[in-house]
Amino acid sequence: MTLRAAAWMFLTAGFLTLGSDVSAQEGTWSFSTAAGISFLQFDAVDGDGRRDIATYNALGIPVGNYPALRCAPVIEAAAQYQFERDMGMSIFGGFQQARTSTSFRDSVQGLSLDRRLTSVVVGTDILYYFPPLVGGAEVSVFTGLAYLWATADQITNETLTVKSGPLTEQRVIQDAYAKYRKSKIVVRAGGRVTVPFSPSISLLGGATYQYAPLGSLSGTLREFDLVRPHDTTIEFNYSALQLTLGVQYTL
Repeated sequence: MTLRAAAWMFLTAGFLTLGSDVSAQEGTWSFSTAAGISFLQFDAVDGDGRRDIATYNALGIPVGNYPALRCAPVIEAAAQYQFERDMGMSIFGGFQQARTSTSFRDSVQGLSLDRRLTSVVVGTDILYYFPPLVGGAEVSVFTGLAYLWATADQITNETLTVKSGPLTEQRVIQDAYAKYRKSKIVVRAGGRVTVPFSPSISLLGGATYQYAPLGSLSGTLREFDLVRPHDTTIEFNYSALQLTLGVQYTL
């Protein structure tokens, strides 16, 4: 789903606000699960990757650039309680992971580079429900706080093939694994549209913006058998716009 398509979805829902008695009522619980795409803001990570590639290229290893970290899959589950006709709250949890890698190999040299950026969130939202739409569809907006656990992993493996007479030996030149972590309370806001299929089952569409600049991360760096503390030299921004589609079950 593109950003333009999401905008038209919410605008169309607004024009259809004519009232109905089929929408969720106060004192009801609902449970939802959704999946979608997260539009990322890892520009600093992309820039750091390009610098690493330029260094390897200068050393004579023609490895290509990392694909940019533009988007990633995201999943979320939530439990909502509508305590008034137009107000409710929810408890939610979510997971997303972005990955990018590049490699080069010929008869002499081999290099593989892999990066993974993962986040897990658990939090609570306050929801406001607009008047019901045609057919019982409902639009709501929300804002909330979440506790975010973030990790960033980088794996580097470099080999060199050496021939000595009839024998061929592959030597490991670089074997490194860096793992960084950080946790922080973040804020988010967004909107949802539910379209009922039955009194208890609804299709759920959502758009959420999560504001989560984390700064530099701390962790460990393992080079062969040597492990030492290590901090990142760049700042990480886990802010993201998430567009999801799922199913909601109302008790």
